[in-house]
Amino acid sequence: MDRREALRLSGLLLGGSLSAATITGVLNGCKADTKPDWTPAFIPSENANSLAELCETILPAGKTPGAKDAKVDRFIDVMLKDVYKPEDAATFKEGLIKLDADAKAKYGKSFAKITADQRKEMVKAMDDELHNRTEQPKQRPFYDMAKELTITGYCTSEPGATKLLKYLPVPGEYKPCIPLSEVGGTWAL
Repeated sequence: MDRREALRLSGLLLGGSLSAATITGVLNGCKADTKPDWTPAFIPSENANSLAELCETILPAGKTPGAKDAKVDRFIDVMLKDVYKPEDAATFKEGLIKLDADAKAKYGKSFAKITADQRKEMVKAMDDELHNRTEQPKQRPFYDMAKELTITGYCTSEPGATKLLKYLPVPGEYKPCIPLSEVGGTWAL
């Protein structure tokens, strides 16, 4: 199973475990600003490129557009500013700042400026920590939120919904119970 397939399946599984804030943001039509002169409203400007690279490392471009193509970093900025509780948004911001500080300590550059392999190494370490956690922390960790928001932002974006997920603007007849193999993939709403 390749990475994109694993993310697609984890998206299916995450459907039942998305945070209330993420669900609220999506249902309220929260979407990314597509203007070329965009500046973040919540994320510090000096960390904006690192957020974009983190999203792209989690969901890279391949046969389908990646997270940067879908402007997931901008979606996350809007979600943190308008939807997330202030304490959760602050945790995310602190985590992003710490991600840059960790990259500078380890490689001498911000997360946005290190190599793709170095970014993958740092993300794998955070992923391993997430999967090896035995207890649920009181405050959701930065990477937990970043991964959820990246996948949600991508799957609800136009490139994600039309290029990765199956998309049919006006679906045909209702078939409530058919094997996934007949459909060939998850459908975007």
